Formats: sequence, C-alpha cells, structure tokens
Amino acid sequence: MKRALRRYTRTFHFHTFNFHPFPPVSTFTTTHHHHPAATTTTTTSSFNTHSSTTDFNKHLTSLTITDQHLTAIHLYNQIEFNKIITPCIITLTIIITSFSHLGHVSLSFSLFGKILKRGYVLDTVALNALLKGLCFNGQVLKALEFHDELVDKGFQLNDVSYGILIDGLCREGRVNAAIHLLRLVEKNCFFVKANVVMYSTVIDCLFRNGFVNEGFDFYCNEMLVNGVCPNEFTYGSLIRGLCGVGRVREGFGLLDEMVREGFYVSVYNFTVLIDGLCKKGMLVEAREVFDEMVKRGYEVNVVTCTALMGGYCSKGNVDEARELFGKVVNWGFALDVWTCNVLIHGYCKVKRLDDAMKVYNAMRHEGLVPNVVTYNTLIDSFCKSGGVSRAWEIVKTMHDSGLTPDTVTYCILLDALCKSQCLDQAILLFNQLVERGLEPDVWTYTILINGFCMNRRMDLGEYHVHGSFLIRCMIMVHPRIISLIVSC
Repeated sequence: MKRALRRYTRTFHFHTFNFHPFPPVSTFTTTHHHHPAATTTTTTSSFNTHSSTTDFNKHLTSLTITDQHLTAIHLYNQIEFNKIITPCIITLTIIITSFSHLGHVSLSFSLFGKILKRGYVLDTVALNALLKGLCFNGQVLKALEFHDELVDKGFQLNDVSYGILIDGLCREGRVNAAIHLLRLVEKNCFFVKANVVMYSTVIDCLFRNGFVNEGFDFYCNEMLVNGVCPNEFTYGSLIRGLCGVGRVREGFGLLDEMVREGFYVSVYNFTVLIDGLCKKGMLVEAREVFDEMVKRGYEVNVVTCTALMGGYCSKGNVDEARELFGKVVNWGFALDVWTCNVLIHGYCKVKRLDDAMKVYNAMRHEGLVPNVVTYNTLIDSFCKSGGVSRAWEIVKTMHDSGLTPDTVTYCILLDALCKSQCLDQAILLFNQLVERGLEPDVWTYTILINGFCMNRRMDLGEYHVHGSFLIRCMIMVHPRIISLIVSC
C-alpha cells in the first residue's frame, strides 16, 4: 500500500524539516494591502490574560476568512511573545493555514514541530492543513511522502486528506497518479471510502487535459459502478467536457438528468451548452436556449451573451451579434475586453473595418484597455484588405499604449511585407523579433521562405545572403521544411 504511493514520491521525512523561529513579519510577501501593525495595535489590546483561547481563535478565524493571513500571523506572534494567551492546537492549525496561503510551507512545519513538542494530540484538521499547504504550493510529491510517514507512525487520515492529495496531483497534471491513489482508496487500503469529491476532481482533470472519452468512461464505469452519485460539480465538468468536443446532445441529456435528480441548473451550465451549440453552427437552437433562460428568470450574464455573439460572428451574422451587444449594454452589464474582441473579430471577418474601429474606439472611451488579441485582429484585417499603412498606425498605437507585440503580431506584419515585395524590410523586422527575445516559430519561417520563393530570391549558395540565412534558421527549427525550398 505504502510502497505503491512511493512510486510517485521522493524522500521526505519528519527530520528533514528545520524548525526555526518565525522571521519578522516584514519579510513575508503578500498581495494583500492590510497593514498588520495598524490592525494588531488595536486587537492585541482587546486580549488579556483573562481572555479565552476560544475567543482568540474566533478572531483569528475571522481574519483568515477575509484573507487577512498576514495580520493573523502578526497577531499570533504578539500574543505568543507577550504570553497573553496560551495557544492550543486549534490556534496553531489556523496559523499553519495562513502560512500555507502565503507560501511559507517551511514555517507551517515549524508550527507542526511546536505541536509535537508541546505534546498536543494530533487531529486530522492539523494534518490536512499541512497536506493542503504542500499541495497548494506545488509540492504534492512531498505531500505524498508526508502521508507515508504519517501512515507509518499510525495516524489515521480521513476522506478530506485523500481529496486534498488527489486534487494536488490533478493540479500538477499527474492524473495517472491521482487515479492510482483513488483506486487504492476504492480498495479500502486506507480505511476511507472514496467519495464524489475525489471522483469529480479526477473527471474534471481528465476533461481539462483533453481526455474526454477517458473522463466519461471513468464516470460511467468506475464512479457510477462503485455506487457514487454525481453532484452539481460533476455534472458541470461532464457537460463542459462533452460540449467542448461537440457532443452537445449528450450534454443536454446530462442536463435533463440534473433536473430529474433535483439539482440546480446554473447559468454556467446553460452557457456551456449555448457555446457548444454555437460551435456546431446550431445558432437557432442556441438562441432558443438563451431565450428560454430569460423566460425562466435566469439572470444571463456577459459570458452567456458573448458565447452567443461568438456564434453569430462565426456565421457572419454580425448584425445579430451587434444587436445582442447593445442589449448587454442596456441590461447594465459591465463590458469586458473579451466581449468587444468577439464583435471586433466579427466585423473584421466580413470586412467591415470601420465598424470594427468604432467598437475599438468605444472600448477605449469606456476605459477598457485593448489587449494583444484586439490589436492583432485589427492589424491582420487592415493588412489583408490592403490598408498596410493603417496597420502600421495601429502598431504604433499599440506601442504607445505600453503593449509589446507578440510573435503573432510580427508574423502578420512579415506576411504583409513579403506580399508587398518589401523583403529587406521583412528581414529587418525578423531581426527585431529575435532581438526582443521572442521565439520565431515554424509559421514565422514559412512566411519568410514563401515570400523569398515567390519573389525569386531564394538560393542555396552564399551569394544570396537572405536565402542562406533563412535556410540555416529553418533547418534548426524544422528540417522537413527543406522540402518547401526544394520545391521552389
């Protein structure tokens, strides 16, 4: 049992932890803006030697619930240093959780050492906090070895413990190891029953990594066969995974099953189905689902509307997309860059570039910051419609806004220069791409090779510097590209 888990672990023993005092609070890194000193000045005065540990723990809990982990740690240090209250195992477990959230796993184990030193009876809550801290901070292999050490010493973990480990493995993409661990739990190796959380985590991981058939088979042949009933999260993962590969009919079957089982069908579930229908070109059905949502009182959100807009734009029905875009504004939803990008792409697809620019200008007027996708869409469309000078103006605007062009931007511009027979400028631009630390891909080189071939400036000798340079680069990236050169 234990050896089976160790196939996926490295050595990680209790004695490998260096228990040391806490560093000053100023050394902790955090993204929160709560200043601990200002908070603890008032809160420490609220506690004295007559205060109960229970009240103190409640206060710490309220801080951690609101993500004020740094403040909780500072308050604990003050109370401990001034010996106002004697912390119990609950206190230490709360602070272990805070250290873990801030990424200080070694300090979490320092507190674990204090728990052992003081002779507290370990409970699964404290152990789970340590396991979660390791998994949360990308150290799932160490978490598994810590699990082995605990089992060796006779500690009994619970279903939450194994849910944490399975989730940690899935987060790191170790889905095979997660399935292996789940099957050990199924065989009652750890005296714990596999539950819906464990199965749902594995199924979701399989779907997210593109193993849709495997995920659905795991659901049918293992989860259901073992008598574990799905929950809302399970159904959500199944519907999203199936719709993502075009199996929308099966997604609707699961939706009907949710309704029969009495589960709440969320806006998210409907949005996934609408997006699936749109990707299959079933716009009428997608609109029917959307209208039915509104009719039943569901509060459609901007994500739902954007999915339907994307469907309209993919079929060239940009006016219907613009109508829905207007409704989004009238309903009071806050527009995002993604929604605007969908409409801009729709207009560009049908060569209505003036309308695309109106949406772009409206974005900036509303305070939305266009991203690289926004600019690439516009640059590509102007280049393909013959407005290369306008495309370069947009590139300048992109630079001025502080955005750095990516490889896609450079490929669009290289293609335009090659088709305009501006090969020397194309080489200069390519050199600029490399100098800025971007990685040319096969598409980049193919554009250049094709441009030089079409303009009869490809030669295998050293007299044509451009040609020999490109050949050497292409061979490094993809040797098979030489067939393209030979065909020229």
